[in-house]
Amino acid sequence: MALRSALRSALRFTHLLGAFLLFISTVLLIITDITAPAASNLAIFRVHINSENPSGNVYYGTFGYCIDGQNNECTSSAVGYSPSQALLRIGLVSSPLSDAEKIEGYTKAMVLHPIATCLNFIAFLLAVRQGVMLSLSAFLVALLAVILTLVAMAVDLTWFNMLRDDLSPVDVSLSTGFGTLAAAFACSLLGAIIVLFTCCTARRRRKAHKPQGVETTITTTTTTTVPKGADPHVHHHGHTAKHKRHRRCFCSTMATVQSVSQIIYQGPKDWDRFKGEFQSRAYALDIWDFIDPDQLPSDSTLEDVDLTGYPTNVLEMTTEGKQAYNQEFTAYIYKDRKYDTFRKGINDLTKWVLEFVSPAIKGTSFLPGKNLREWYAKLAESGKVYDGRLLINT
Repeated sequence: MALRSALRSALRFTHLLGAFLLFISTVLLIITDITAPAASNLAIFRVHINSENPSGNVYYGTFGYCIDGQNNECTSSAVGYSPSQALLRIGLVSSPLSDAEKIEGYTKAMVLHPIATCLNFIAFLLAVRQGVMLSLSAFLVALLAVILTLVAMAVDLTWFNMLRDDLSPVDVSLSTGFGTLAAAFACSLLGAIIVLFTCCTARRRRKAHKPQGVETTITTTTTTTVPKGADPHVHHHGHTAKHKRHRRCFCSTMATVQSVSQIIYQGPKDWDRFKGEFQSRAYALDIWDFIDPDQLPSDSTLEDVDLTGYPTNVLEMTTEGKQAYNQEFTAYIYKDRKYDTFRKGINDLTKWVLEFVSPAIKGTSFLPGKNLREWYAKLAESGKVYDGRLLINT
């Protein structure tokens, strides 16, 4: 059980790591999106002019460019722009580049940068939520983001090489924006792979440990007396003097195929060993009095109360009534917490029984709708019959 819990925690951590990589990819793509003209000194590609030219550098970004020099200027943001216009403005070339139209067409494809950003963020939001379907959706969205980022990188490199070939004597280099784009591609790809891995692993583990549902009903009754002058309606709504709980606890068994070494009760011959372990656990959880078949079950019959003559709200209570109400409410809180502890003990012992009893015995003795007390009584009856036969044979 401890190993299974550790594996589940490790799987959850790995899944969150994949989601974190998708978030990092989103941040890196945002940096690429805000290159020139949004941020004049951030660029995807940079044309560096020698120091003798007073015009400085040209920064090409996602939606435009900026010229750094004596006349600092940036274009307005737009989908697609003409890189050769910047070179004409600074006098680096006297006529448009030979591939100017192709390069301008490629710049329109840079709109893929913000699209990939949005997809990565959506994949991140899906990945942080639990669930196989959400994880699978996160992988598919992240995969689409990876493809778009890869296409964007290929397009950017294509027109970068065309620009560098046309300006062979000039230093044309990749800049920060392209570096963050490449890093975002790597993070997005790795994040998508991790999310897919954890999704498939969780699905495989769920199939391997598919539980058999056994429903256990526990009913307890807490009865208190409504003092004269106290508000019976306050007790009845949320703090009722006659408090009855009927909770249904779904106890999951272990995997369908159990290890033989884990099963300690395969038939009546194992009764003595099983009884000792069962009673030790029941005493440790302080629930043996509820399970012991030799004790009479608690009476859950509710007592009728005549509400005539009682105040209808706290303001109508007398001083003594308010004090009595506070005492009763304190007792109710105590019993409520005690019941929660009792219910947890019942659940823990029920899970242990389902784990260490063979499937054949569970199918014949653990009938749906019966509680742990009735299960134990059924096993005890079989064990006594077996012991009686042994005495006769000897």
